[in-house]
Amino acid sequence: MIYKNGVLVSVATAVGVGARVYNDSPFTVANNVYDTVEFNTESWDTDNCHDNVTNNDRLTCRTAGKYLLIAQIRWVGNATGYREMSIRVANGASTPRAYTQKSDLNANNCAQNLATIVDMAVNEYARVYVKQTSGGNLDIEGGKRYAPDFMMMKIG
Repeated sequence: MIYKNGVLVSVATAVGVGARVYNDSPFTVANNVYDTVEFNTESWDTDNCHDNVTNNDRLTCRTAGKYLLIAQIRWVGNATGYREMSIRVANGASTPRAYTQKSDLNANNCAQNLATIVDMAVNEYARVYVKQTSGGNLDIEGGKRYAPDFMMMKIG
């Protein structure tokens, strides 16, 4: 709500604009290669931000504004190398907006989470990028409602 001199002059209408998506099966990532995570299932999508088949690694802005982006993944257990995850926003060139790297690994599963707030224009899109250096292919767990998971929500 926006007040001017103590009088309500505007009510934000951004509530409910966004999407939350996940992948319902494991996703394999090759060794030492940046890859985007694909999301084939929608929990909800109020603004046609996601397509389950075409460019399903993207959440696309359909209403310009400030967005909260949240991503989480969970790698299967492997004690070798490191794991990276980033959220990038693009309309042509890709710009990292949040990044995490985990290198103190053990044989247990490795979860990574990111959140960032970004200004997005219509048709800009966000993606989750991952990289791992285990020495071979490594899976990101799928089939769980919490991972891999990607969300965008308009907050302003």
